[in-house]
Amino acid sequence: MEDGTVLRVEVPMRWGDMDAYGHVNNVNLIRLMEEARIAGFGVPGGTGAPGMRPKVDIFSAVPAGVQILVVEHRVRYSRPLEYRNVPVNVDLWIASVKPASFDICYEFRDPWRTPCVCGPPPRWPSLTPPARGYSA
Repeated sequence: MEDGTVLRVEVPMRWGDMDAYGHVNNVNLIRLMEEARIAGFGVPGGTGAPGMRPKVDIFSAVPAGVQILVVEHRVRYSRPLEYRNVPVNVDLWIASVKPASFDICYEFRDPWRTPCVCGPPPRWPSLTPPARGYSA
């Protein structure tokens, strides 16, 4: 993936994601981030069964014994994401790569409006067996 490349994926919103005000609930927004991440970058190796290929497959190549964990999420709301029975557009990009971690950014775009949720990058460490010395 080239530096600065933005991927756009569509993630279906579910009726149950909505709160009493018609907005996607904060917890469900994090779940939508997960769905966008998997659609964009794939399922971590050794988990799940084969399915649709991601746009950029960076997770399935992770060697056996290496775990990918989310250690932090930060979300900045510019306005609520209203529930609609259409997919939300999510732009994702790799913001930075470090020796043992990388940052993914997300921007949610209501299909009929401007950006509504910007996710400053979560931190992604790669935990490995000490003898192997792999890093993401």
